[in-house]
Amino acid sequence: MLLRSKIKKIFFIALFSFYLSSICQSGISFAADTNNFDTNSVGISTEINNATVNIKELPFPITNISGKVKWLINGTEINDVKFKILNSDFSASGLIGKGDAPHKFKVVSEALKFEDIQKLWPVMSSIKLPGSFKFECNVSGLANNPTAEGLITMPSSKFDFGEILPQLKGIDISNISSKFKANKNIYDISDFKFNILDGIVKLGAHYNTNATSEAELSFHVSEVNAEKITKYFEQYKDKISGKINANFKVKNVLNKEKMFLDGNINFTNGTIKGLEALKKLGQAIKKDNLENLNYKKIGGNFKLFTNQKIEFNEFEVVSELLNLKTSGLIDENKNINAKLMADIAGDKLAGGLKNNKFGNILKNVIKKVKGNFNVTGTTNDPKFELMLGQ
Repeated sequence: MLLRSKIKKIFFIALFSFYLSSICQSGISFAADTNNFDTNSVGISTEINNATVNIKELPFPITNISGKVKWLINGTEINDVKFKILNSDFSASGLIGKGDAPHKFKVVSEALKFEDIQKLWPVMSSIKLPGSFKFECNVSGLANNPTAEGLITMPSSKFDFGEILPQLKGIDISNISSKFKANKNIYDISDFKFNILDGIVKLGAHYNTNATSEAELSFHVSEVNAEKITKYFEQYKDKISGKINANFKVKNVLNKEKMFLDGNINFTNGTIKGLEALKKLGQAIKKDNLENLNYKKIGGNFKLFTNQKIEFNEFEVVSELLNLKTSGLIDENKNINAKLMADIAGDKLAGGLKNNKFGNILKNVIKKVKGNFNVTGTTNDPKFELMLGQ
């Protein structure tokens, strides 16, 4: 029983370095408890073979524990002690300090499965990355205030953001890596990045186990190929080219019913081909071929909810032909309720008129045509109604 108790203490401290766990505070108390072990054990080495322990603070057993431990005055020395949590294998070596002696040990895994990360740290549950990470973590600091810092890496995987964007499944990503730090009940992920569709995505997270409702993920998207990503959305497939840059946060990330994205997105320097909404706008202003447009920018602020409701604010289309600005929402049934302000170059509009004589006069007289519209209908069949007074 004494040996079993000591094993529990050692491996619970080691689990602190496994930063994705939410049991950090308990790890600290167990570290302090090692001050009280039997001093007659000092200097004794023990071989552990295929042991299993259950710790009440951890919902999963620690299994397949094997390796050497040595009881010292200033702590416990572990030498390539191997163990398993869920479906991932780990090993740990170094000194687990006690009292005024600092920790100095390392925990590694050559195959830390992302599915295990999600179970141990639910804040990552909104995304999926099938495969296994290489995991390295160094633990330092005193027994009552340990700090874990490290790195996880994976060459490639398939990105799945199905919890809130079910269309984004199975996208090839590569060069995946993340730095992390854990101290007491605070967990930080920084510089979690990967290459995707010719661009880069960076992800960050801050997680406080005492304030789980505030947990959120932040995303920074840089220069992603718009044509490649819109292939995952049937309505926009082969219709939009350019580059995508975005910054947004996933809020209420631990509550799937209340989770939503909040941020901004910009498409730059591309082409729109055959977009139904622009075709309908062209019909409203008597301008042919508006659905094929070279643009400088499309973008603005948005909120996207798990039921697929979208709120957008000051969303713009900027081009030589026209500038649009719209605010409103698209509900979970794809119904639109929005206001649209259109600013159209008069000479461009005149060039599309069938009456060439009147068109030539219009070019010289009207530089810009402005119109405000109520937009209703659905995303598949939008309707533009010119507001009174225009």
